[in-house]
Amino acid sequence: MGKNSRVKCPEYEIAVECLNDSAYLEKFDLTLEEITGKIIINPAHIEFDSLSAVPVVEDMNKPGKIALNGTMQISGGEVAWASLKLAAVDLNFDSRFTSLLGTAETYYDKLAPQGNIDLSLDRITFEKNDAGQKTVKLGGTALFKNCSIGNTKPVSNIYALLNIDTQYDIGVGMKDCKLMLEVQSLSFKGRPIENMTMKIPYDINNPDVAISDFVGECLGGRIAGDAFIKTDSKGGFTEYNLDIAIVGVSSEKFLTPQAEERSGGSLNGEIRIKGDFRDAQASKGRIIIEATGLQLGGKNLISSIRTAILEAIKKDLAFDNVKVQAFVKGSVVEISRMDLYGPTASLRGTGTYEPATDSIEVDFSAYSGAGKDEPHFIDTITSGLGAAFLKVYVRGSLEEPNVKVEPLPILKQTLKIIGTK
Repeated sequence: MGKNSRVKCPEYEIAVECLNDSAYLEKFDLTLEEITGKIIINPAHIEFDSLSAVPVVEDMNKPGKIALNGTMQISGGEVAWASLKLAAVDLNFDSRFTSLLGTAETYYDKLAPQGNIDLSLDRITFEKNDAGQKTVKLGGTALFKNCSIGNTKPVSNIYALLNIDTQYDIGVGMKDCKLMLEVQSLSFKGRPIENMTMKIPYDINNPDVAISDFVGECLGGRIAGDAFIKTDSKGGFTEYNLDIAIVGVSSEKFLTPQAEERSGGSLNGEIRIKGDFRDAQASKGRIIIEATGLQLGGKNLISSIRTAILEAIKKDLAFDNVKVQAFVKGSVVEISRMDLYGPTASLRGTGTYEPATDSIEVDFSAYSGAGKDEPHFIDTITSGLGAAFLKVYVRGSLEEPNVKVEPLPILKQTLKIIGTK
């Protein structure tokens, strides 16, 4: 009262130490537990000092942990500005966070990712301009550990580092987003690709994705290539172009990843496909695969054919090499020529394969003849060999096919000629 009313109060500071507290984030429908650290409040700002928490997720046997440091200013009951740093270990992919992704949420839904992430966001700023627009800027990295994509997880064991530089306008969406994903390793249907050099850039202002000169080690060999993906105004994938070369990969382990290496055989090939994600029927391309040194054993297409023939005629025709020429037409791979051959006999077949349903349908004819081991002699293997002595029909899935063998009348005479064990 009186003159005392003109006396300024001294500045205050309140320090709150959290001792395993909990909180609920309504925005994300997420509960945080085991909150520790300090929150320091003074007239200028609020400071977070080593504030950490554990998010409550479905699998609490492997909970992640979040740590927050930095300061923010409150004005009129709202955040006026903030400068923060956030680190997180072993976070799970969670659809509750997709509201932060803006247009990138489309990719999240399509990729259906699973796995753990370590976050290191060393630059988190919040500011409000004169027009009242609130903006969050993020900079840092995200480390993906043992992640997978796709509902059936065809791509798994992903280890990759994502470099982040983004600007998010609250209530509007992502305004600026520059990302660089550096993939270190992954597995495709159980076949590992390691020591990779693959950089995948993304810029929201130029969202087409160009992956140039990627290379990785795969089962004793190498896989290399290029890819280009276009996007539309909504961030959806449109046209694509894929060019892959396979060199010196173990043929046995590629066909059966769990198999032991015995023959030293190799697989080589090239895959060139272009199409449109919006229209499966627009795909077209060419596939050439050559493999040598295939052995009986394990669950795969070649082994299943050899085993079925052995059971039907009590002879092992010892097909240990294969060459495939195929064309991609829409959702179907048309196998124009598939040759299995060895030292005494050869199979030649044609048919189709549908990747979307993993459905194969190939009909073979078997011929006697002195086969060659080198794939480039394939054209001479079955030429002038006369009538076929077996028909082989393959149906079902690629890795677990159903094989039917139909001996022809000439079989007995042919077996005497080729003299297989």
